[in-house]
This record gives sequence, structure tokens and C-alpha cells, in this order.
Amino acid sequence: MSKESGVPYKAFGDRIKFLREQWRQSLREVSATLEIDIDTLKSIEEGRTLPETETMDMLISHFLLTEDQADDLRDLADISDEKTAQFPLPT
Repeated sequence: MSKESGVPYKAFGDRIKFLREQWRQSLREVSATLEIDIDTLKSIEEGRTLPETETMDMLISHFLLTEDQADDLRDLADISDEKTAQFPLPT
């Protein structure tokens, strides 16, 4: 599905869902840990919306993404490093 079909961020949402499932966590667990509304997380995973910068940083930290993985995720969301606050990534 593409922007024309009403799901503008499908690839990004699919990646977030993949990460969550890889960590064997439910929507409820991730939303509670990140202190975001479960419907917001669902909307992100369904590709209907992008997370706010702070939420993006929390997702990157939560899933222990490397710098390269974080950059790939931001690329899917079309977010450059200049637009995002750098949240400390695990080393």
C-alpha cells in the first residue's frame, strides 16, 4: 500500500511492528513502557501516522537499536538527524 491508498507510512509501521514482535512484546507492554497511548502505537504500526520526535527516540532506545539501525528507521520515516533530538543509544 502506498500514500495513495491511505497508508503513507506502511514501511515504517511494519518495521516498528517487526521490532515489537521480535522482542515478543504486546502493544500494551510497549505502550505502557513508553507511556504512550496504545491507540497511538497502533496507528504508528498501521502506518497511518509517524511518532513525534520524543516517541521516535524512545522507540529507538527501547528496542536497543544501533546508530545504523536508528538511521535506517529514520530514513523510513523520512526524518533526518537534524530534525531529531539524539536520545542516548546503547553502546
